[in-house]
Amino acid sequence: MNIYSIFKISIIIITIAICISIPIHTPSPDLEIQQEQLIDISNSPHPKVRRIQYISRNTFYSHIAKTESKGSYSIANRSLLLGKYQASKHALLEFGYSSDRIDQIYATVDTTYTTQGNPRYNFDITLFPPEEQERFIRWYMQQMETKHLRKHIHKYSGKTIQNIHITKPGILYASMMGYAHVQRFLESGGKYNYYAGSGKSIAGRLKKYANIEFSN
Repeated sequence: MNIYSIFKISIIIITIAICISIPIHTPSPDLEIQQEQLIDISNSPHPKVRRIQYISRNTFYSHIAKTESKGSYSIANRSLLLGKYQASKHALLEFGYSSDRIDQIYATVDTTYTTQGNPRYNFDITLFPPEEQERFIRWYMQQMETKHLRKHIHKYSGKTIQNIHITKPGILYASMMGYAHVQRFLESGGKYNYYAGSGKSIAGRLKKYANIEFSN
């Protein structure tokens, strides 16, 4: 075997080794990936590269809406979370709505039933219109990013907890389950992992965005 053949075989082996080391991550079909980049994982005990995919903020909001309400502005749930982004009373109070106005919204909640007999809750969106809901999610995420989770984003982004690569989008996505739960997960090294009644968890939400960053 000549030197040229040995060189070609070596290149093939190195290429296969690199491909094996890259974790495979398949984004949700509704995530519009704008670009991809391979980066070194410096804090990994086993040096390797990670495929980072970038999304816009608007794509991020669309994905939240699909997860929370399937994109419906008028939907509510048994816990009286409202609208496309399932806003809680506490969040709406911080957003600037008065308790009386929120109670007025709650008073319009109507229950219908699917053909399978499952309840479905809807409210009058004239009291919490679509444009206000879109303003709400942008305000909410700004609060998470610049206030409630600012230190945690700075401290934990880029680290690995319970085999989950932590990213800013992951932290913000998980914050829809309550930012205090996200704080406790990160601070406990993943030992505290809050589960909602639907079976969704903080760890599950962080994992969904483990290889995704914002493009803007």
